[in-house]
Amino acid sequence: MTSYFGRFGISLVTANLGGGPAIYADFRTGKAVSGYTPPVPDLKTYLGILQQYPYLIPGYYLPDPVPDALLQPFGEFVAANGLSSIVQLTAEFAQGFNELLQLPALYILRYLDPTAIENIIFNTFLTTKDNDNSALYQAATAFLGQDVLLSTTVVAGQRGDHGVQLFAIGPQGPVTISADKIVITIPPLPAALAAFDLDAAELGLFSQFRQGNYYTGLVQLPGIPDQTTVWNIGAHTPYNLAPLPALYMFGPSSVPGLFHVYFGSNIPLSDLQVQARILESFGRLQAAGTIPPTSPAFVDYASHTPYELTVSAPDIAAGFYSSLYGLQGRRSTYWNGATFQAHDSARIWEFTETLLPSITG
Repeated sequence: MTSYFGRFGISLVTANLGGGPAIYADFRTGKAVSGYTPPVPDLKTYLGILQQYPYLIPGYYLPDPVPDALLQPFGEFVAANGLSSIVQLTAEFAQGFNELLQLPALYILRYLDPTAIENIIFNTFLTTKDNDNSALYQAATAFLGQDVLLSTTVVAGQRGDHGVQLFAIGPQGPVTISADKIVITIPPLPAALAAFDLDAAELGLFSQFRQGNYYTGLVQLPGIPDQTTVWNIGAHTPYNLAPLPALYMFGPSSVPGLFHVYFGSNIPLSDLQVQARILESFGRLQAAGTIPPTSPAFVDYASHTPYELTVSAPDIAAGFYSSLYGLQGRRSTYWNGATFQAHDSARIWEFTETLLPSITG
């Protein structure tokens, strides 16, 4: 990962993930959760369990049969292994993962792998020196020059064993793209790929996915101290998890007066619905006296839906991921992105490097 940034002369520094002292409140009522203290996660025990599944480090390369433990709902896996102390930490880092306790444990162990835990323990997450990740994409765009087609939508395509033709509409009108091979990195859902000439095998696999829903934004909160961080903690819920849909938390950004907001939902919601629910959460927190009076205003907003595509435990046991990886190279197409790896940019770049010999050969 670092070599990619280095190629374009973009400096990396340790990310500052801190804020001021945290406030814990139930956003359903707006009231602070009296006496709540986050459990100290037993990461030593968790790391010991991860060592039983070394084949998860490079991806979803599962044995046959798949171990029953990986198919267990995460809530049952936690209870069976005495891991209750890591649930809140998992919820903090696995935002957008839908109903956490019902997901097959595979998805949590795959995401919170040894490298992720090491970064959490030693605070070694990286970001750009200027807190501007877009600098990497701007540099790559400049390097590729006219080969980059921005604001261009594929409307039809033909993919076969001897090449690909895609028909698209861009700012200057229709565009025909002919290629020996293509790489598709968008979330592989049938609706999103309707223009890419899916065959029965692809459609059958992609139709099994269930999506998480994740939304983020920057909000002005006049009158709120800059270092304020408020976490949504469920009062009287299993492991104090906030029921979805919900605002996970809000906290300081690198710009004074602007706060990050993170929202998750177990069903897709429109942008207007999400923003309304976020503002309603602020209203309840104010009414309960948990935060000072303020007048929230969105400065920026982004939907990351669909997010974290998963399949059921029976599908996993039936060899879903072996079939999914078996699509690589078929019909002159290679597949990449979080669905084939994890929602982790470093691991996606590592996965890309494993694909390159086949793509360029």
